[in-house]
Amino acid sequence: MKTGNMLAAILAALCASPVLAQQVTLSRSVIAGGGGDVAAGAWQLRGAIGQVDAHPTLTAGPWHLTGGFWAVGPPPPPPPCDGDTDGNRVVDLADLATVLSQFGRPGTDLAGDVNGDGEVSLPDLAIVLALFGTSCPGAP
Repeated sequence: MKTGNMLAAILAALCASPVLAQQVTLSRSVIAGGGGDVAAGAWQLRGAIGQVDAHPTLTAGPWHLTGGFWAVGPPPPPPPCDGDTDGNRVVDLADLATVLSQFGRPGTDLAGDVNGDGEVSLPDLAIVLALFGTSCPGAP
């Protein structure tokens, strides 16, 4: 029993030691569009939860903190969907029909000009046929 009491006393003394239990003080914290710097020793945190201009990634040694939870404006557009002429994010019969109906026509505003070279031609048809039946990210 004496050994158990002695271990408990040593453990309590070590836990109370200022070397092991350092205080971290947050002098300012908000959940809004504000914030500031918080530092303790080698650690520093800048920004506030949800702050739109928070640094994308904060690092200190092996630690990384990614911030900025509030969206600014509309979400980014989806990546281009090659071969999709009607914007439904699927390369299907409608896209093939568009290329075939505009085939041989020059112009800068033609939906069937999927490669953007200024005319609806064999390369456009080849792209639609090669990707026929595929869905792009964000397809319904």
